This record gives sequence, C-alpha cells and structure tokens, in this order.
Amino acid sequence: MKKLALLSILAVLATASIGYAAGNDFMVKCHNGYFVGSREKDTGVLSFKGIPYAQQPVGELRWKAPLPLPSSKNVYQAKEFGVVPLQNIDPNDTEDLANSPTDENCLNVNVWTADLTTKKKPVMFYIHGGAYGWEAARSIFYDMQYMVKENPDIVLVTFDYRVNSLGFFDLSKVPDGKVYKSKDFKDSGYLGVLDTIAALKWTKKNIAAFGGDPDNITVFGESAGGGLSSIMLATKPAQGLFKRVIIQSGALNLTMNQETIDAMDQTGAIMQVTGAKNMDDMMALKKEDILKAWDLESGRMGAEGGTLIQNLNNHPLRGGNSIIPEKPLNALVSGVGKNVDVMIGSTADEWRYWINEMPGNLSQKMHHIDMIDKIKIEQWYKKGTQPELVDAYLKIARNKNSYWDKKISGFGQRVEMVNDVAFRIPSIKLAEAHINAKGKGKTYMYYFAKESDLADWAGAPHASELPYVFCNPKLGGTAIYGTTDMALAKKVCRAWTNFARTGNPSTDDFVWEQYDLSNRKTMVIKSKDVIQMVNDPLPAQRILLDAAELYQSV
Repeated sequence: MKKLALLSILAVLATASIGYAAGNDFMVKCHNGYFVGSREKDTGVLSFKGIPYAQQPVGELRWKAPLPLPSSKNVYQAKEFGVVPLQNIDPNDTEDLANSPTDENCLNVNVWTADLTTKKKPVMFYIHGGAYGWEAARSIFYDMQYMVKENPDIVLVTFDYRVNSLGFFDLSKVPDGKVYKSKDFKDSGYLGVLDTIAALKWTKKNIAAFGGDPDNITVFGESAGGGLSSIMLATKPAQGLFKRVIIQSGALNLTMNQETIDAMDQTGAIMQVTGAKNMDDMMALKKEDILKAWDLESGRMGAEGGTLIQNLNNHPLRGGNSIIPEKPLNALVSGVGKNVDVMIGSTADEWRYWINEMPGNLSQKMHHIDMIDKIKIEQWYKKGTQPELVDAYLKIARNKNSYWDKKISGFGQRVEMVNDVAFRIPSIKLAEAHINAKGKGKTYMYYFAKESDLADWAGAPHASELPYVFCNPKLGGTAIYGTTDMALAKKVCRAWTNFARTGNPSTDDFVWEQYDLSNRKTMVIKSKDVIQMVNDPLPAQRILLDAAELYQSV
C-alpha cells in the first residue's frame, strides 16, 4: 500500500470524506485512512483493492489473533491487490496466481461499487474457497466487477485470510521456549475464522463510505468459504455483523475436533522436517522454511486425500477453547443465528472436480479418486451405527455415467456417496438445524445441476456455479467448467443478489419457495430454461445416510 505525495494529500483532504474523483482516481475515507481506487476498464465499475483491515500478522503477531488498525488520516493507493496469503502456488495455476507475490502480510479487503454517490446499497461479502489451504481474493474467479456491473445497486467485498498452517494450526502441544509460550498462541487453530470476523467488522465500520448499508450485509462463500460462512452463522462472536448468509458447497462438517487434528499431527510433521524443537524455533522459521516444509511428504494421508504436509490439516478447530462450538449444529438449534436468513446448497457432482485435480490420464485420475473413496467409505462403515445402510446406499446411488463403471466397477456410486456425505447432506443438516431454531430467519435450498460441456464425465462439479453467481463472462472454458451460459448466469446472479436485497431469492423468472422439513422444496438449476422447485431431490439417498448417523459429530 503506497502513500501518496504530500501535495496530493493536501489537494484532496477537503472532499475526501464523500468520495473524490480526479481523472480516473477515486477516494474514500475509512477509519484507517483515505484510499484511492480506480475504474475498471472492462466494466467502468469502481474498485478499491488491497486495503488493510487489521494489523498484518507478521513478526510478533504470527499465529496470533488479528488486531484492529488504529485511526489514520494518511492517503493510500488502493489500485492493486495485496499479496496472496502464504502458500505454495502451482506453477500451472489456472486462477492467475502463478506469478503473484505470496507472503504473511495478507490481511486486506477489496471493494467494488458502481458509484460513490448512491447510499444504503446492500452489501455482499464474499469468502473465497481453497480447502482452507490455498487460493486468494485476487484470483480471476473472484473478480467481482461483472457482478456489480449487472447489479449496480450492490456493493461487493472480498478479502484474504490466513490459510494452511498459518491460519489453522494447533500449537497447544508445542513445548515452550525461553521467549515464546504455546499458551500465548491459543487461537492458532482457527485464526482464519478470526480473520474473517475482523474483515467483517472492518466492513461494517467502513462500508458506508463506498455506498454500502452496514445494516444489510450478506456473507457468502463457496467450498472452504462456504465452511467459513456457516461458521459465521454458528459462532456467537460473529452475530450482529451480517443479516444474511449464502452457503455454497461447504458446511459445518468442514471443521475438525481436537482428536482428529491430533491424529493428523501436522504440527509434529512440520517440526520434524524443519528441526524446530519449541515455540522459539517455530517463531524463528522464515517463510521459505514453511513453504519448503509444506511441500514435503508426510507419510500419512490428510482429510482431502493428499499426503504432503500441507494436506494434513487445514480445517478450523472446533470445541475446546475454540470460538466454534464442539457441536455447532446444536448451537444453531439452540438459537445462534436463528434470525439470519439462510440460503444453502451444493452442486450435483461436487466430487468429480477432484478427478481433474489428480495427476495422469483420466483412467489414472479415476483410480486415484477410487482409492480415496474406498478409504473414506471404509471409515464411514466404522462410524455409522448401522453399516448395512452404507451397502444399501451404494446399491441405489445415482450414477448416470456408464463409462465409469466400464473402467472401475461401482466407481460412480462411490463418487456420489462422497458428494452426499461431504457436501449435500451436511447442507441439509444445517438447514434443518436453522429451521428447528424457530427464529425469524428464512431458509432456502438449491441444487445446481448445470452440466459442463467441456468434459462429458464432469457433470456439475464443485465450484461450477461460481461463473453463474458472479455473472462473469471470462470464466467459461476454465478448469472443467465448460462454456458459461450467460442467459442462465443473469438469472442465477439475480437470485443471489435478490436474496441479498430482500432475503428472498425469487426473481421475475421464478418463485423460490422456502425450505421446510415436510416438502423440502429445493430450487434445482439445470439450464436457462430449467430452473424449478423440486420436493426433496434424491430422497432415498438422503434417508439412508441420515439413518446411518454419519453427521452426529457436528
């Protein structure tokens, strides 16, 4: 973040509190400074990028809760994104991160708005995904100018939070050093959650300067961002910071208790490969040491199937001293978040996304996924109170791709089971808990089934709704998502923004009815011509997995 020259400061201070334009420059006054943004060339939307929302977690603040920024009258450029949160970036990355700087000083927000004169606009606060271990707000996937261009009455906010073991790392069992004590890092297992709350607090305090309504903020996110959105709903410290939440392909199951984190022991693995013996050594690690350690083999498989140290655990800690309850679904039933409007859902073929992520040709990718699925399902056999229900599920599970079963018998059913256990059913359980709280908040469910035209085996994979939600014409053909149907995108984007405006995602094209425990009305999105309410999609699969009690831990 660069300070402007003194003459520039003197020239703009008089009008900065409202919003000042000089050529293509625009300035807003926030509590922590004056920030000069610019107009996006493609859309004409105003953007303000790389604005700090908390003290940067470097030096003595590594692995500690974010601290608020003091008031300031300094003027800063806000025309470029901040650094990518520290992570190992794939050199073949398709999200435009491969040549981006990555570091620990990453706590920044970005704001898009059509103008600085209209006031009280609904605010949408997006949390990016990445399995809690990767990605960044500067990804091409999260370029919000197109969503604002389509909906100029909305203000969009994105931000970065600490990821991987800088954001979700349990230090409670690390021996004390002479200088640093492990107890002083008690929040280390859920720092990314605290970063999210800090970014929300900054937004609520400052968003009026961008034309936003601080009393009408909708939190939304996908994958790990969906997990963090659900945590915002279920944790008491976040209450009052937002009015609505949209949870996409990620729910409260994307957290871990102390027992699971201890079993993976990412902390022990990092200490072993770096030679760190205590907290003094951990704090002395350079970022290069951490990046190198993350890329080493761990000798065990992590929750997402990877074996590198960075794959072992990137999930927020729940229970114990965490601000995430041990039983977050019970917290919802007891009334936390009961007056927040909720929209939640998943894609039809979530787990097929990871087939593409695996190395090798398609058959090799499938075999790798099948190995992971068999391990996961074996664990579910042991966890479920009635293992025979898992057998029954695998016999009736949806599998429309006969190509798979010609290669690997039962592959399609196993992939569908992971879809349900990891994504669809946790979303349903969260919706049920929210309804059972009997608050004022409304509940809506969706099922995104628009299939990719790029890979016939892909279906509607994880994150495939994002180009449609963001109404972004530039995301077509990326990864395995295929061409974006912009006619459908406009309809989906309008539903999401209508929910932010009013708490009701209905549009001129369709009426979206609330989810309940009787009819379980779900909006199924297949194409621009097929967007319809369906009662309880795939009920047999839901009933069998619910009876197997695979979700009682959250």
